Amino acid sequence: MKRFFTFFLALLTALSVALWVTPESVFAYRNDDDDGRRYGYEDDDGNRHDNGNHHDSDDDDHEDQGHGNDGDGNGNGNGNGNGNGNGNGNGNGNGNGNGNGNTNSGGDGAGMDGDSGGSASPAMPVGSLETYPSKVRAGTFPRLNWEITYPEIVTEIVEIEDDGTIIPKEDLYMDIRVLGAAWQSGYNWLTVEAYVKADGAYSYTRFFSGTQPQVNPTHVYYTKYVRSPRPIDLGGRGYYYGYYPFYSTGTNTPNVVVLKNGDTPPETVPAYNQDAIEDFLKPYMVNGKVKIGPRDVIILVEIGQTNVNSSGFDLQDLVLLVTFRKA
Repeated sequence: MKRFFTFFLALLTALSVALWVTPESVFAYRNDDDDGRRYGYEDDDGNRHDNGNHHDSDDDDHEDQGHGNDGDGNGNGNGNGNGNGNGNGNGNGNGNGNGNGNTNSGGDGAGMDGDSGGSASPAMPVGSLETYPSKVRAGTFPRLNWEITYPEIVTEIVEIEDDGTIIPKEDLYMDIRVLGAAWQSGYNWLTVEAYVKADGAYSYTRFFSGTQPQVNPTHVYYTKYVRSPRPIDLGGRGYYYGYYPFYSTGTNTPNVVVLKNGDTPPETVPAYNQDAIEDFLKPYMVNGKVKIGPRDVIILVEIGQTNVNSSGFDLQDLVLLVTFRKA
């Protein structure tokens, strides 16, 4: 009986100690948020340890072990993280990212999908916009940083001489399209030929021969790698019971005109003054000015007339669009 009393007293003592310790050390470290809870214990040295899983919670100044789902913090460490997806990570600082995976980082950072784009000039203005912080309270404003890269204009990469000869300032690729071949006799379309001489060639190369119905303005009829500073000349001629004279750039003839974006066609050409331009050319003429790409030039050729004051002198017998690309 004495032994039983002694054992019962020891058991009561142990239970009392356990009940006294648990509320202060185990349940004293309890952190609640909107959607979940974390429970832990505090050891004899005052260090806090986290047990169990937590959901959708921010990780502030504590070391925890668990997995986060679709929340504002994933992983182990100190800091704040914003992300969508599933993942485990270790790191300090602030980070923004989307996706699934594992992340180990230190410091501040923001991720973007895609390539840097290299150093090539874009075909149209492109840019980026960054905000910091990514989330703000009502009535406050984030810091905005932006960068815009504009395409190079054609005169930055080629020189257009007074006689129409084009000289590359750097090595480039050249694409030539035929927009129109509107040479005709009455209601009959006549054959037109287009030629180019480039990159040190001694003779011209024919890249188109046909009539207006055979023109495909979206097709690239000729592509060539052109090196600086080797000149480029373009021109054409027509066939009607024999060949008509050949007109080209580099000859100071009014029968060939080279224009770039924003230029005005020659005022001496009645067709442009009277808005009597062919349908195929109208998309490239807006409010009396040339509307083409920043790295394009348009070449207008008159084949059938030599008198600039004639109503038939319209510089639309052959129309070429030349585009330059970075090599």
